[in-house]
Amino acid sequence: MVITMPQSFAHFKEHFTASLAATEAKREVVYRLRYQVYCEEFAYYPAQNYPNQQETDAFDAYSRHCLISYNQEPAACARLVMPTTSEQLLPFENRCANSLDVNLLSQLNLDRQKIAEISRVAVAKGVRRRKGEVASRFGDVLDFPEIDSRTGSLPIVAVFLAATALAENSGRSHLFMLLEPFVVKILDKHNIAFQQVGAENNYQGIRAPYLTTTNAILDTLDADTLDLYNWLKEQIFNSGQNRTEA
Repeated sequence: MVITMPQSFAHFKEHFTASLAATEAKREVVYRLRYQVYCEEFAYYPAQNYPNQQETDAFDAYSRHCLISYNQEPAACARLVMPTTSEQLLPFENRCANSLDVNLLSQLNLDRQKIAEISRVAVAKGVRRRKGEVASRFGDVLDFPEIDSRTGSLPIVAVFLAATALAENSGRSHLFMLLEPFVVKILDKHNIAFQQVGAENNYQGIRAPYLTTTNAILDTLDADTLDLYNWLKEQIFNSGQNRTEA
């Protein structure tokens, strides 16, 4: 029996690609997309602080970046922040230290060489905006004329999966993230589950810190989403231009 991929997944693969931002030029593409979303559109950070129109911070120095493109145009990005010393914090440790479940985290006794945070997720306005929507950084329906709602929320799912591929490739087993409630619902729909490890706090909207592992994600993905994960991973790491990180 031939099993065909759901139309949304196949439709996504027709128009989107994934890559590792392994060069400074590719990272600048990521930083410009972050600037457009975080500074220009939602004003989370003052645009005047970034005269080169590239949003960056200190965590980028120990991060790897992935980029999802739509017909070669930047569509979504994320970074994997990977500390190597106790002085190198993860973003969530810096931003919501007072709301963390300290007892739980201390019981886990995590090796800092094995932890990472999926951070600075940005999705281009045209990719995720619903008709009439102005208030959300993520959405369900693409606004590109060639793409319709069959692709749904896959751009945001894909960028999370791409960041997970970076974690697997880097040997980072435990992944943190600050998630908004509706993003949790999107990920949960695709069996990408995170455990909440702290109280909700107001940081660029209501968010809470979550934790998962690369094994937990890969073990619970349904067959079609796992196929998408493997396709993304192959795109990121098997192309000649992405084999060596700059």
